[in-house]
Amino acid sequence: MFKNDRPGYTDLASAQERELEIMVSDEFARLMSKAVITMYSAILHEAPDAQFSHMASGAVTQDNRNPEQVYRRMLAMLTQLSDRAQQVETSDHPLAQLIRRGEKKRIVIGANGGAKEIIVPAVEFIDSGVSEFAQYLREILEASRGMVEYGHNFRFQMQQFQSGVDQGGTPNLFLKQVAAHAKRELPSERLDTISRLDHTGELVEAARMKYASKFQQLFSAREWRRTPDLVIRELMRSDTRLEEEIRGELEEQYGDTVEPWLLSWAYTMARTEFMGIDFGYHQTTSYADPNLDKDGKPTFTAEDAYQAILNFGDDAMRLQIKPVLLAGAMWAPVLYDWRQWRFNHDDVERIGKRSFQDSFKMGKLAKMGTPIEGYDLYMELGNKLTRRGGFFTNSGSALTGTYQEWIRDVLDPGSDGKKMAYSRDSLAQGWKCLENIGVDVLRNYFETFALGEIKDGTSMSDKAPEPSEKYVTAMKGLAGFLWDRYVEPNNDIAKTAFGDAPVDSKGSFVNYVGEILTSGGTEYKLRRKELMSRVYAGIEAIMIFEQLPSTYLTIEKRRVSEYGVLLSERIRSSITAPTGQAAEFERTYGVDSTDEEQWFRWYRTAVADLAFVEEALRMATSKEMDQILLEQGNLYGNLDNTRSSIRQGKGNRIDIDYIEQTLRARFTASTRITPEERDRRIKATLLLYSRLKEQVGHVPTVSDVLSNKAIAALGDKKKLADIDDKTIRKEQAARYAAILEKAQSGRMNSPIGWLAGGIQDGTFGFSLTSQTIPLRYLHMSASGSDTISKTALQTASTAELQYRMGGFSLWGGAKKALGALGKDPEEAFKAIFEYVNAAKGPSSDYLDSATVGTVGLAYLDLFQLFLRQDDKYARSVPARIDYEAKDKKRSFSDNTVADGAKLPASMGIYEQHALGIAATESGVLPYYKSANGEQWRTLNLNHPTLSRIPGLKNYLARHVRVRDFAREQSAESRGRAHSASEREYELYVYLPFLLLFFANFIFGAIKNGIKELKIG
Repeated sequence: MFKNDRPGYTDLASAQERELEIMVSDEFARLMSKAVITMYSAILHEAPDAQFSHMASGAVTQDNRNPEQVYRRMLAMLTQLSDRAQQVETSDHPLAQLIRRGEKKRIVIGANGGAKEIIVPAVEFIDSGVSEFAQYLREILEASRGMVEYGHNFRFQMQQFQSGVDQGGTPNLFLKQVAAHAKRELPSERLDTISRLDHTGELVEAARMKYASKFQQLFSAREWRRTPDLVIRELMRSDTRLEEEIRGELEEQYGDTVEPWLLSWAYTMARTEFMGIDFGYHQTTSYADPNLDKDGKPTFTAEDAYQAILNFGDDAMRLQIKPVLLAGAMWAPVLYDWRQWRFNHDDVERIGKRSFQDSFKMGKLAKMGTPIEGYDLYMELGNKLTRRGGFFTNSGSALTGTYQEWIRDVLDPGSDGKKMAYSRDSLAQGWKCLENIGVDVLRNYFETFALGEIKDGTSMSDKAPEPSEKYVTAMKGLAGFLWDRYVEPNNDIAKTAFGDAPVDSKGSFVNYVGEILTSGGTEYKLRRKELMSRVYAGIEAIMIFEQLPSTYLTIEKRRVSEYGVLLSERIRSSITAPTGQAAEFERTYGVDSTDEEQWFRWYRTAVADLAFVEEALRMATSKEMDQILLEQGNLYGNLDNTRSSIRQGKGNRIDIDYIEQTLRARFTASTRITPEERDRRIKATLLLYSRLKEQVGHVPTVSDVLSNKAIAALGDKKKLADIDDKTIRKEQAARYAAILEKAQSGRMNSPIGWLAGGIQDGTFGFSLTSQTIPLRYLHMSASGSDTISKTALQTASTAELQYRMGGFSLWGGAKKALGALGKDPEEAFKAIFEYVNAAKGPSSDYLDSATVGTVGLAYLDLFQLFLRQDDKYARSVPARIDYEAKDKKRSFSDNTVADGAKLPASMGIYEQHALGIAATESGVLPYYKSANGEQWRTLNLNHPTLSRIPGLKNYLARHVRVRDFAREQSAESRGRAHSASEREYELYVYLPFLLLFFANFIFGAIKNGIKELKIG
């Protein structure tokens, strides 16, 4: 069973002796961690009202000793033992007959892409003398204390910020303090040491998953709103009710099989990993909306600023007052090509505000039929702009080296692990080697190695290099494997997960991938990376359903849902809507489904039980991975098989049988539940899962969409006739028609298609699956010693950017620019650039240039938008005279007042172009002429006349790609996106009339021709 290289270990007795040695070695390691948990138990569950070292120095152990003194004494004894043993040990000395977990040197690719040598902690055991063994125990002792200390200090810094101790601080202060703690207390080497310990295994993984799923369940039950009672009373106490529930579940489920200290260890480690490595608390709370009412309007109830640490638009969403919104510009779409829309700032604000507030009732369809369809508003950026957060959200190239050990056999040996040795099976084999570690690793693998040869395609340029034949063969081989492993077995749900990709057969799926990579047509050439990423997103959505099906129920919030009716509501309707079914449901479960409280208690219990099955699957998978590693040297099993050896060849996936088997084993072992209740809960979870599986691939129909009363009301002719404003009446009719057309044409997303789209476009802004990654299978030290510290600094820098650019300081920068604008536009430009550069500057050390550039561009764009004059005023002399005569507002900035005087706005066509050029000269934007920075998008036709031609808009969106100047970072693009040329403007205004004239002329000619034919 164990690999033994030492002479004499060839018979069964020797193997048993070796196994005994391993047990003894692990027991010593357990004693180190047990000592730490026991010593510091007095402060582990107290409110952290001081840093760890201070509280620990004042605490006492059970025998009235100071834990810090005991800890230092233990370290000294181990050091002394190691030094003394080293003096007497020789290779054949009896003291050299111990064993410990081993290590080996490996060359890996580090976070900066360069090759370096690291020490890789190993799962195997190696021979060891007392001196080395004592050093090994010392490392475990230090690492165990480091994890406990970091977890404590993380919570302390949270409460310090929450209580207002750091007066005047911005949200970044908290995470910068965290970064300092991580650098000192949790270097990657310690994380590796801890994660390899025998007692830091499946139980910690289960507890970490409990944290993630229960946080999501908690917010889901409140429609993803951060109400003050939730934030302060529920999440900010030392042991919140949620955490007490997690501890209680661990004790109930595993208390009879493990020692109490080990439960405390698992709970403490999981909390530290979830909070301090995944940043799970902050990622989850940032995805939640502020405490707005059901229509998305502000409630003006206070929240602590750091709750929004990853949410750029949080202040604007919560407060919705003019200074914060730059007089309404925050309601505008982000990085928008304004040549698509005749700019009128009142219309922009009105339509943006209405679509935002309607999204709380209609989901994504709130923008259908409007010029901003498909665009985010500045108001609702969230973490979408930067996708920053914990390590697995923000890892990038840093993650690549951590799993490189497992795919070494498929890499090009001459590239130091930088490249794949492409062959028909190489990409698929690499995927298999990593599959059971987790989704985040597979995503990084796909982006790094599977998209490796089309990285230049990120420029979206038609000059991108052609991929090699070997690469295309390997990609098609991977596509074939993905079909066999994920698509075909889940065909009932997978068929709607891939957008336009064909999934009717394996051949068509594989050929589609090949066509993306080899087609010479501009349609594919410009979109290779985008289309391949969509294929991957579909696969990830399937993986999430296989391993974490409850995510589909907990992560959906109405504002970003497909049409404003939640999946949980559809499931409830499918279970209980018909009278007979409702009655049967009540007889079976004793629950009146019309009673909201009874229904949700039943539903939440079933979701929680489904989440338990997910935890059990992760624990079972990890346990089997250890056995497979010992027997076959990989984490998959037979690499020739389509599915892993996990669960007797079924793979790492949940199904009906596994749910029943797992819950029956759990409830049968429990003395806290009757047989009748056990059977009811198992039936409830099976029913929930089966209905979820039915719904997850269902594409909403017209009747589904119209079940949303807010959408149906748009088409109510009586209510439509009551609207006095002709413009609003036309807009509402257009929205309703567009929604109906989308539903009728089958272009709505199923829940799995919705999740896949959200994964690709960053809707969630954080990893949905980081809690399932077993750290013991990664070599975190390969990502650099300061991995967690750097992650915290990067996230802190994001928080700083959002606070400086998106918070109240935005108004300070605007006032300075406005004050200069009426006197000298160039001075106003300088003021704007000073503001943008000042906001970007402190972040540049920790954020990559692409992120800083994207954020800087977005807020420069917001300033241009804020100062932009209405098109009609800027281009029409009569309109200008009329505006000025009636003292009408000409721009967003015209709505502002500073120092008692109205501030002028004078940025018409030419000033907008001048601003772009000045931005380049000031260094805010790069200047380029090549195609390297080009961005492309689908044509979203919002022309008020042409967009009414049936089918034209849909056809153009599918087949025509145009330059996306709004997302390009150059002087040229700024001018083009914000101000069409005179000729473009005239074409926009007069093209419909010209088309109608020619249509009328042609129709007249045909008519005359027919008359002549008749006469003849």
